[in-house]
Amino acid sequence: MARQFIFRTSFILFLTLSINFVNGQNAFNAFIAQEGDVSFRITKPGFFVHISQNGKITGYGALKSGTISYDFNGRVDKMGMLDISYDFSGRIEKIGTTNISYDFSGRVHKIGTTNISYDFSGKVDKIDGQSISYNFNGKVDKIGSATISYNFNGKVDKINDDDDFVVFIQKI
Repeated sequence: MARQFIFRTSFILFLTLSINFVNGQNAFNAFIAQEGDVSFRITKPGFFVHISQNGKITGYGALKSGTISYDFNGRVDKMGMLDISYDFSGRIEKIGTTNISYDFSGRVHKIGTTNISYDFSGKVDKIDGQSISYNFNGKVDKIGSATISYNFNGKVDKINDDDDFVVFIQKI
């Protein structure tokens, strides 16, 4: 009886930790600056990629330590155990085993299994099914279930986010 209890408890704990690990390793966060500019961090196992609201990669990094090496063009081609390759246009094509693809406008379309789509004005519209909407001034006002409001000066004055994936950043 006690063995079954320990086994069941251990199994449930294992499943819970596994689900949290998968969600934590295949997630995205939205970073909103005081003026309403938004960028996104898409986290994959071992690395992350930052993209602008216009779909351009603005940064990336390894989530583990290791040696960094560079190719003949001065671009990072290895971060720890992750190899980085580039396409003929010089855009990142692959990090580790994760492919990055682009649409005809040169915007990031997919990072691994994470899909990214754009609205008619060229701004990120959806990331993995989470909708992003903009107000009449072109500032983000909703990300998933999170809402963002602005004061009369056009600066962010409130973020309602029960899912904790919107991060406010002070513009420096």
